[in-house]
Amino acid sequence: MNKALWLLRHHGATLALWGGVALALLALVANALVMQPLQEQLAALAEVQARSGGTERAADAAARAGTPAQQLADFYAHFDKAPKLTVLLGRLNAVAKASGLELASAEYRLSSSPDQRLQRYQIVIPVTGSYRTIRVFVARALRELPTMSLDLVQLQRKSIADTDVEAQISFTLHLPR
Repeated sequence: MNKALWLLRHHGATLALWGGVALALLALVANALVMQPLQEQLAALAEVQARSGGTERAADAAARAGTPAQQLADFYAHFDKAPKLTVLLGRLNAVAKASGLELASAEYRLSSSPDQRLQRYQIVIPVTGSYRTIRVFVARALRELPTMSLDLVQLQRKSIADTDVEAQISFTLHLPR
């Protein structure tokens, strides 16, 4: 114990200097590994926001849209601009492939009522993949196909050790008559 105290008394200043240098180097490494990527991501997000013209609250946009009848007409006009069903299904398949999933089969059902202005094209897709892959697919599909809604996602894992899950995903494409 006396030897350790003697070393600290005689070499304490040197140890403190090297400890300070080590902490400074650690701070520089942390900055390079953590802060730089975050700053780059923030700059990219700011650029995307600037290109999109900024953000606008939905309530403000709705207030400028006019009467409720005009708002409803604008809503239905959005569906008239949607591509044909075959194009939409092709996009869904492309999104699945880009997400790392293969759509081997699907169940399709068209349901419409004469008193409704939109037809509902229900799609049930069984897929197998990692939970993350399935989440990415669902998020991309909803982003790429704005006239589609998510109805149901059922996930099942055969055993706790499995990395892949089996999923039943149910979407509805809303199409004009």
